Amino acid sequence: MIVVVSLAASLGNISGYWIGVGLGPRLLELKYLKGNAGLIKARQLLARRGGPAVFFARWVVFVRAVLPGLAGVSRMNFRKFVLFSFLGGPSGEACGCSSAMRREPRIQR
Repeated sequence: MIVVVSLAASLGNISGYWIGVGLGPRLLELKYLKGNAGLIKARQLLARRGGPAVFFARWVVFVRAVLPGLAGVSRMNFRKFVLFSFLGGPSGEACGCSSAMRREPRIQR
């Protein structure tokens, strides 16, 4: 289960990157996204940390959702993005899956 979830998370990140490349600049101009505090913090994190930000974004809910698109908007090096995405996906999702399995006894192991 962890392998499937990790692969899906990484592929979702890559999709978000390409959506950011294609639609990102126009989406950031929408009035409900302009000035969004979480979005501003995510962009600052990406500018400061780059690849490690992609890795550690797996554990921060809002950042996990927007960082791939922001990486695409900022034209982050794609190979670097994929590397950190595939490193961060399994580690973050393994933590999520294992904690869900511990909390929910009905999940088959």
